[in-house]
Amino acid sequence: MTKGWNKLEFSNDGKHILLGTTGSSHLLIDAFDGHLKAHLRRGDKGVSRRLAAGEHNPESTDPKSSDFLHQTTGDACFTPDGRYVISGSKKNVLVWDTLASAQNKNLAPSHELEYNGESAVVAFNPRYNFFATADKDVVFWVPDPHSM
Repeated sequence: MTKGWNKLEFSNDGKHILLGTTGSSHLLIDAFDGHLKAHLRRGDKGVSRRLAAGEHNPESTDPKSSDFLHQTTGDACFTPDGRYVISGSKKNVLVWDTLASAQNKNLAPSHELEYNGESAVVAFNPRYNFFATADKDVVFWVPDPHSM
């Protein structure tokens, strides 16, 4: 289910638009004609328990209820080359390959980076080739220099 969106981002290559949502998936849109290329499904990974920008938690809403979870954020961003989308979740960091959207409109994450914390905010720094996730803690994800 896609509730409201909380982020709009263009890929650096200019081919895609990412709509980060407060629901169970993000949307990948073709930047030229506006058609939906893929639903980037988070599945049972869930989203962080942080409220999205502009959202509020009325006293009547239980933070453990499913209504509250649909109001929460799970930030997403493109990698500098525009090929991958990175998103936070309750447990791991999720990664989708945008090239797979040509074969399937409902994409599950192609990779999961193991992390035992929540990731409500995700941002990529192209200059130094790393990204950061944050919730209660800030984590810097740097590439392994020995993997090449």
